[in-house]
Amino acid sequence: MRVRKRSRGDRTNRTAAYLVVAILSTLLLLGPSRASTRRRRDALDLKDEDLEKDARLVGNVALLETENFDEENSRCLDASKECSITFRLEPQPIWNANEVINGTAGVLNIPHPITGQVDAGFVCKLGGIELSEDHWMTRAEALIQKHPDPMNAGFEFDVVHHFNMFSCEQGVSTMPGLDTSDSDTCSHNDFLLTSPKCQFQFSYDKGANSFSFPSNSSFLIGPSNPYAREHLFQVHYLVPEHYDEIVRRSGAIWDESAYKITLRRRAATAEKDPLGLVAFNDMRIRFKPGRTTHYQYQVPYLETLQNLFKGDFEDYGSVQPIAVHLHAHSTTKNIWIDHLRLGKKVGEYGRIDGYQAEGPDQSFFVLPEGDRTRPFLPGDELSIHCVVDTTGKDFEILYGASHQTEMCAVLIVYSNHNYKNRDNFKGGNYRDYEPLLPYLTSPS
Repeated sequence: MRVRKRSRGDRTNRTAAYLVVAILSTLLLLGPSRASTRRRRDALDLKDEDLEKDARLVGNVALLETENFDEENSRCLDASKECSITFRLEPQPIWNANEVINGTAGVLNIPHPITGQVDAGFVCKLGGIELSEDHWMTRAEALIQKHPDPMNAGFEFDVVHHFNMFSCEQGVSTMPGLDTSDSDTCSHNDFLLTSPKCQFQFSYDKGANSFSFPSNSSFLIGPSNPYAREHLFQVHYLVPEHYDEIVRRSGAIWDESAYKITLRRRAATAEKDPLGLVAFNDMRIRFKPGRTTHYQYQVPYLETLQNLFKGDFEDYGSVQPIAVHLHAHSTTKNIWIDHLRLGKKVGEYGRIDGYQAEGPDQSFFVLPEGDRTRPFLPGDELSIHCVVDTTGKDFEILYGASHQTEMCAVLIVYSNHNYKNRDNFKGGNYRDYEPLLPYLTSPS
């Protein structure tokens, strides 16, 4: 499969190019331009008849940039130790979806749950490439575009709150009835519940560092993994709280952030332990103002964990968490995961005290040796904790994708994973739960 490779030099004159796009974008009312269609077609090596069959697919594929990659054979070059693929979104219009500027509607369509101000939106793009051989992912990083802040000389801002990577079964990109370009489908993760379906694979949240996988373990991508034949990327845009003033001073922006993965051919490297990932989130949280709240929700074995890990428990007898990402917003001060056995805490799988949102605390990190060698056994459970401080707030803090909202979510990367066993991840590898103790003060 051929991929469209774009060099760094192609992006040196983007500002001037965007002005040209703005002048010509009224033509978008009549549909995609020929140049845009040709660019997407080149990314997929599609013929004209393919475009007629599935125009939805063509319009919803990331631009691909590669390094040390054999485009004809769709794998790393023989002479290269590693190669990389960058999945870049075509410039996205960062303004309200109800506003049309030069014929283009924006991508922001999610109102704040209390104020009603629209400040967020979701965009999904298909990866548009299938590897011909198995590859290990050795590094994952988001390439977030920075924009000059006209209100603060010398400072920049970005508009990406999260950038998620999903691995998918073959056929998701062309499945009838699944339109990943639809905003609701994208934001509600409908592709996790379809057949064929996708799985949560990795995530960037605002301010996170890149992640390099341990030398002896990684995610496997390629023909041998039925759940990693295709890929899908989800971007959650969240503009600064003073974005209206930014627009008044310098105009609305276009954003073309990207997601980069570094790979090694399985056939040319030492064998590794395949990794799996599970994610937990509670979407029903609400915190009363003016207090400290210790929030906890439990992930039960019988209702959840035995179905998530069924195949891996059968094949290995246990699973082994090795790295985590602890995700929350600005009112969260401490976050951690308790490991429970027979109802008693036997340890933790990750903790951050003095949590700072929008920074390195959003990164995945490898667990301390004692935690990444303590197995998670059949019957064990997890308890997820967030200490939230709403002192000084005069309104409830609700779950949400906007400013002045909260989350209490965790992503766990683990070994002892059989990626071929379809008894794993029944119902998907992402779960959300109701809190057990929503309003406990005096956190412990």
